[in-house]
Parts: sequence; C-alpha cells; structure tokens
Amino acid sequence: MDDERPALQHLERMLKEDGRIQVEAMFTSPEAALAHLRQNKPDIVFLDIGMPGMSGLAAAEYVQAMYPDLPIVFITAYSEYAVEAFELQAMDYLLKPIVPARFRKMLDRVAASLARKAPMERLQPPAPHPNQPTVHCFKQFEIVDSAPSVSNLKWRTLKSKELFAFLLHQREEWVARDLLLETIWPHYDLERAIKHLHTSVYQIRKLLKEWQIGAVLEYNLESYRLLRGGIRTDAELFETAVRNDDADRGLRLYRGEYLAEHDFPWAVLRREELHRQYVRIMLQTAERQAAAGNPQAALQRLLALHEAEPYEEVICGRILKLYKDSNDIGALKRFYHTFAIRLQTELNTVPQADLATLYEELAGKP
Repeated sequence: MDDERPALQHLERMLKEDGRIQVEAMFTSPEAALAHLRQNKPDIVFLDIGMPGMSGLAAAEYVQAMYPDLPIVFITAYSEYAVEAFELQAMDYLLKPIVPARFRKMLDRVAASLARKAPMERLQPPAPHPNQPTVHCFKQFEIVDSAPSVSNLKWRTLKSKELFAFLLHQREEWVARDLLLETIWPHYDLERAIKHLHTSVYQIRKLLKEWQIGAVLEYNLESYRLLRGGIRTDAELFETAVRNDDADRGLRLYRGEYLAEHDFPWAVLRREELHRQYVRIMLQTAERQAAAGNPQAALQRLLALHEAEPYEEVICGRILKLYKDSNDIGALKRFYHTFAIRLQTELNTVPQADLATLYEELAGKP
C-alpha cells in the first residue's frame, strides 16, 4: 500500500526477484486496500507511512482492528517514524530508498516468522471460551477473574489503563478520536497525542488477547469503541441491584466511590450519581432495620454513612431520631453539638432551620 505507483512497482520487483513472497495485490488508495482486506486476509502487509489523506499509521489502525495478528512492515522516507512503527509493534520497517541488504534482512525475518506461524496454526487447539471477568470500578480500577491468565494482569502504561477505563465507561458507544485525545492526553500537542493513542490502542488489543478476554476494541470513521464481550462492571451490577431493590447486594458491591483512587475528571458525574444511589439505599436499609425493631443496627449504619457524608443534614436528622427512639438524649445532644461545631469550623455556617427545629423538638421532650 503506497500512494506512489513507482514505489509500489519497485517493491513488487524486489519481492519477485527474491521469490519468497508472492504479491497478491497492490493499492495506491488506502480505502481500496482496506476494502480488499475485509474480504481477503494476506500473510503480510507492506504499508507506506507518509500517504496523503489517510496516513499509513491510520490505515494500520484499521488493519489491526480487522486482523490483530497480521504482520505489518512499514515503509517510510523519514527515520523518526521508525520509532512509532515499533510502538505499533510492526514486524519491521524499511527506509526509502530501500537498501537491498536491509531488504533481504527484513525478508529473512518475515520468512522465519511465517514459517513458525504455519505449523503453530495447524497444531493450535480450539480457542478457549473467552473469560468474562468483572471489572472493579468502585474505589480502584482493576480486572478481577479467577482464571490464571487474568489474575496477575499488568498494564503497560497508566494511559492505556485510563483509555480502556474511559471506553468501558462509554458502554459500547463510539467515541471520536478527537474526544479521546482531548480527554486522555489534554496537554499533549496533536502529533504526540496521536502517537500515544496508537500505542495505547495496540497495547490494549494485545493485552485483551493475552488475558483471553472476549472484548474487542474497534476502529472506524476516526472513532473507537469497546465491545465488551461479556465483561461486567461492579458499578453496573450495583445499579441492577438498586433497580431490583436488592439493597444487601448493592451495599456489598459498593466498595468505595466510582474510580475514587484515579484522578479521572471524566468520571466525576457518574461518581456523584452512583454515590447518591448508595446514600439512598443506605437510608432505606436503616429505615427497614429500625422498623424491624433493630434501631442499634440502623444507628451504626447511619453513623458510618455520616463519616462519609459529614455535612449531609438528612442523615443527621435520621441519626437524631434514632437516638431519641433509643431514649439516649445525651448522645443526641452530643451528636448535634459536634455537628454544629464542625459546620462552623469547617464551613463557617450553621445547621439549617429544619434540622435545628427538629433538634429542639427531640431534645426538649422528656
């Protein structure tokens, strides 16, 4: 694939003279080449990086999305692209003008790789059923599975981890490349950000294969999406439990705020919404415990919630009522005074009128 036909013809001539690789097709248009590849999988692709319109690096994204294991040899007139070619895990690269000795060395590598690949494909057992792990999003982002291939997974870079988390966060929706660049690499110049995106995409695809996870990272029309292939997140399981009024399961799943240990600005809105749901089911559970004649359990639950939400007056009001129901007026007064002092000291404010009135009513009754 090269926009210059003389360059294509020169490469074809060199391949024919060597005789080890048969040329199946040649294209000056990346779009035409990709259309051909959708119907025909070759053993190897030779790809010029510096094409106008769709660059060779962008075309490689499509090729790797279709065939993650397909070897690619990049051809470029600029040596600085060689580094990025290897970041995309190209099998090799050639600098223009192509030096015959370097060309033969590249073909030796290609031939050796194809020779190893053929018997491996014949002997390879059927692909195992993909793992369907649960991804922990509460507190810390991690993939959890009992399979040995997944239990000790390591991310190559923090940015590839964030990119995966962000695409998972989008729930299989397409995300424009420019939005990814602005979100994950906001302080990088465009060229550098694109290079890091290409590298991170490759790393994610490689790791998904190594971990035998059935998710697929797709690329089309300058956009990406992550098809989950059975991946579940604890955040979604929590939301399902809330919808099904299964508070016990929901509370077990909620290990901390959504992606709390990661400084991801894009996660803030969902973090707040999930936390509101958590507070709501904590209050509902405490109400049920109190109604069932177990006010101490309800009180302990609300005191724990108060530690996480120290300024929330609805929670404070429920705690005051439980102290009253337990006939512990001393604890009621101490709790309210501590709360009022905290508001004054930390926020320079006082309890709202409704809570102050409730306190006077509860504390003043015999």
